[in-house]
Amino acid sequence: MARILKRPMFNRGGSSNQGIMDGLVDRTGYANGTPLFDKETTAAQVKAITEAQNEFSPLPETRLPIGQFGAGLMAGRGFKDSAVDAYGSFVTADDKRRAAMAGRTGSAVSTSLGQQIAERNAKLKAMGSSNMQKDFSDDRKYFELYKEYTKEAKNQYSKNIRQLYPASMAEFASKIQGNANQTKAGQEFISQVLGVVPNNIKSGQAQFDYGKMNPGGLYFHPGLKVFVERVPASDDQPGELVTYDPYTFAEVSRKPFN
Repeated sequence: MARILKRPMFNRGGSSNQGIMDGLVDRTGYANGTPLFDKETTAAQVKAITEAQNEFSPLPETRLPIGQFGAGLMAGRGFKDSAVDAYGSFVTADDKRRAAMAGRTGSAVSTSLGQQIAERNAKLKAMGSSNMQKDFSDDRKYFELYKEYTKEAKNQYSKNIRQLYPASMAEFASKIQGNANQTKAGQEFISQVLGVVPNNIKSGQAQFDYGKMNPGGLYFHPGLKVFVERVPASDDQPGELVTYDPYTFAEVSRKPFN
């Protein structure tokens, strides 16, 4: 027992990608969700945008209002009052410059975040489309058809065969046909299917008429969920109705039919 427990598959700590867990990757903690924005990407993009703005459209440096100070002295306002007025003008101009710089930074941040959101949405859309087509084609088709076939009819007299048997008809048009198309034998079998067993709907119920089936042709029976074939009578053998499994195509039953 001691030797068994020393095998890599029983190691504790480190990566789980060992022993019977070979091929798996360590789990990433997403308990709080995936981050919407990448800080490093945002910082790099904001820096690049603001540097480009400063290079091609630089903001002028705030200059000391020496001219205003001198004009105050010449006007007789005195050194102190002239200096106070000049400094106030300098602070106002410098505040405007700082506000303009902050505005540029804010604009750069908005541009970066907007681009990241657009890229994220594009990836999610592509992943969703790819997964839907790859993993859920037949199931998705069944769901959409079933949803369509179960829409409420105007009344019980206006129902069609799909609305009477929504699950079977949706399965026939999605999973059954999808399964048949996976093999050559299935393709040959499904190519002989001429449709649904001829029927007449009265008072919200379907009456199936096997006599209207083309001899030798295959028909889907939504009530029984099988394929049906009418074998015509011959000189030495009576007519028969033969049913087949919709997925294996194996014969299920054979009954006399005149």
